[in-house]
Amino acid sequence: MLQMSEIQSKKKQGHRADIDGMRAIAVSAVVLFHVKVPFLSGGFCGVDVFFVLSGFLISRIIFRELENGAFSMVNFWERRIRRIFPALSLVVITTLLAGWFLLLPQDFRYLGQSAFAQSASASNIYFWMVSGYFDQSAEIKPLLHTWSLSVEEQFYLLFPVLLLGLRRVVFPLRVCALAVVWSLSLFWNIWSVNRYPELNFFLLPSRTWELITGALVALAPPHAPSLSGRTSNLLATIGLILVVASFIFINPSMSFPGWVALVPCVGTGLLIWVHGLQKTWVSKFLSYKPVTFLGLISYSLYLWHWPILAFANYWFPEPGATVLINCVIASFLLSAISWKWVETPFRTKKWLPSRFQMLSWGGLFMVLIAAIGMRLHLSDGVKARFSPSTLNIVESIESKSGLQGSIRQNVWTGDLKTLHQEAKDNATLILFGDSHLEATLHVFKEVARDNGINIKGLTLPGALHLGLSSSTKHQGKVDLIDYFMNSVTHLENPNVLMFFNWHSVNDDAERSLLNNIFEKLRSVKSNVWVIKSPPVYQIDLPRFAALSDYAGMEMDLSLPADEIEHQRTFLDSLFNEWTDNEIKYLELMPLFTMPNMKSKFRNDIGIFYSDGDHLSIHGAQQLKPLVHTVMKRIKAYKIEKPSTE
Repeated sequence: MLQMSEIQSKKKQGHRADIDGMRAIAVSAVVLFHVKVPFLSGGFCGVDVFFVLSGFLISRIIFRELENGAFSMVNFWERRIRRIFPALSLVVITTLLAGWFLLLPQDFRYLGQSAFAQSASASNIYFWMVSGYFDQSAEIKPLLHTWSLSVEEQFYLLFPVLLLGLRRVVFPLRVCALAVVWSLSLFWNIWSVNRYPELNFFLLPSRTWELITGALVALAPPHAPSLSGRTSNLLATIGLILVVASFIFINPSMSFPGWVALVPCVGTGLLIWVHGLQKTWVSKFLSYKPVTFLGLISYSLYLWHWPILAFANYWFPEPGATVLINCVIASFLLSAISWKWVETPFRTKKWLPSRFQMLSWGGLFMVLIAAIGMRLHLSDGVKARFSPSTLNIVESIESKSGLQGSIRQNVWTGDLKTLHQEAKDNATLILFGDSHLEATLHVFKEVARDNGINIKGLTLPGALHLGLSSSTKHQGKVDLIDYFMNSVTHLENPNVLMFFNWHSVNDDAERSLLNNIFEKLRSVKSNVWVIKSPPVYQIDLPRFAALSDYAGMEMDLSLPADEIEHQRTFLDSLFNEWTDNEIKYLELMPLFTMPNMKSKFRNDIGIFYSDGDHLSIHGAQQLKPLVHTVMKRIKAYKIEKPSTE
């Protein structure tokens, strides 16, 4: 049986140019994915390649030092801090400075929160709590990419402790222990990817196996004598194909990481192992000077590219090719500079050579970043930076009805929730919808109080779009819709009002399920109202209105008449099978269009939207006459047919 000393003595411990080349491929995939190159829908898998590479390189160092009796946690963390922290601190502080000039208050506050989380190596936990990696809003979070650094930092904290605990265990058992951890993490990843997708994506337990893949490669015994040049080239080609295929064929709609992440990770592990034995045509390509240079600056490039792109996404409704190319060029130049003048001097101890100096200054900057982040959070993003007119628009972004979640349900609850209660025998309106309905609940509650109407209901953000999905990822929301139907259809002549983001219903299967909902409501002689969607914008409308005011620019944000007509036609086609008197439609398009048929998104008082499709508090007030009409009709039904209960 080969002992660790035998294995390590046969491995090359020096710098490997092919690994720099793999870093280059990984960071290129990530950057090109973020600039939306169409044929790289899985470019985000470059992060998984980085995880395997990091696991390999770190494990190789730790294994060697443990075998020589030279391992020290303090030395290990000093090296990690020198490698990671200087460039990261520079990027975070620069991003915070840029945010002062470029971000509106709420988003500047969010940036402060994420900077605080990053200073505690908890970015992945923060972004798990507040967003998903592929959410549209994720494109404007400048420090989102630091989630992967936090995963690695948490791994670096725990993994050496595990290896120290195993240092007196015979080598085969060490390998078995790592294999067990690898298997448990992979199992958790596959099991949880559809049940807890955001948690699975961001947190260490479901990513540990990727890093340990690299560790296991570092332990794998070399079999150079048994591998011919042809075999080595074949294995390297297979590894490269797996990695490149993951960049091309994996896409954000897939359940990820899940088992799919095995593709880039296995491919990366195979390339590392084969090229640790002998050169192949792939390793020669990866070792080509321009490729390795890109690999050398890959860490800085990963750090710089995303804040630059996030600010571009923030300020431009649809950044064109020129903007994106300039962003990439700027990222490359800043990366080369920070690699040369920040990364390298700190890593080689040219700057702050002593451990005390490095740890002291590192701790100081960590506290500084945390303090700035906390200050931005507590100051609500420093609103004093903006004029009253800009802040008036900003208020529409931040304004909420205060009732979000008040009738939100899940599959384990018992009855419909009550929004407003008058006398028990009074007429009742049952609301059913998603976050678009939630944005208007204050209006329903106010009008119900004026008319003596009880209101119950059920809402869930994304309920219709996600609930009608065939994906098992959102099966709970499918069950929730079934639950609502079962709760309503046992009532006699229920009054039901539905308000969803109807534009999310975009295939035949979803239309069929929607028709099934209407069919069930008709079967119990329900009185049904449907609020049709207002004009929907593909941009964060109030943000660009506020930025336009802040910068003193004239920006026509209204939708043209042909787009309004297109949206109106879509809504009409969605409900064309249900035009009888049992379903009454409340049209919002006339409320939010001008005489020239362009969309109207504001008046002298304020903005009607809180984003691209949700109504603000002020916008929801425009619905009050329609809601009054519904309430009066319900009272009339009650008089025409008194309760027999």
